[in-house]
Amino acid sequence: MFQEVNEWLTKRCGKITSSEVYKIMSSGRKETFSQTAKSYIKMKAAEVLTNEPKDTPTTYAMEWGNSHEFEAVQFLQEKVKKDIVHFGNANPVFYEKSKYWGGSPDGLMGEYVIEIKCPFNSSEHLEHLMFKTQEDLKDYAPEYYWQIVSNMLLTEKEKAFFISYDPRYLEQYRIKMLEIKLDKSDAKFLQERIQLASVELETILANFL
Repeated sequence: MFQEVNEWLTKRCGKITSSEVYKIMSSGRKETFSQTAKSYIKMKAAEVLTNEPKDTPTTYAMEWGNSHEFEAVQFLQEKVKKDIVHFGNANPVFYEKSKYWGGSPDGLMGEYVIEIKCPFNSSEHLEHLMFKTQEDLKDYAPEYYWQIVSNMLLTEKEKAFFISYDPRYLEQYRIKMLEIKLDKSDAKFLQERIQLASVELETILANFL
């Protein structure tokens, strides 16, 4: 298992990942990228130059989410009665589309990508339960929306499910499944932003390599 995780981390090094692609989606007032986007691109350049992925501090909320993800998959599988290929910590998979872009979906269910969130804060799950359309997800949690769009493009799927799971709720409210269909204009916009960020990354690295 440790070998697979290390290989997964190595593949992520220097790449704009689906889970963080939202950071490059915003522009500055008169510039292509916001300061957040610029800082993220520089961090990716540093990963290339050091050949080490940036460490992400583990929070209690992250530990909660990770520890309940497999439980969420089991609950979902029982609900939909379909086989799910889960890419968890024991089976990490990294899809690469280009030199500086890749991502790891939580799993695949037939023609669907699945993205699972297990909020530590139960009020977040309540917000998710209230989603009716993918626009609700895009407005409330754009980081999750763009993550899903990226993973759909990487896996060449046109459908996804955003899954929110909280075992503390009554059984009928424990899971939310929101279908996401690939929006062609959003897909085009994301690819354009990744291309621009990749050029910026190359420009920075040209000073050193």
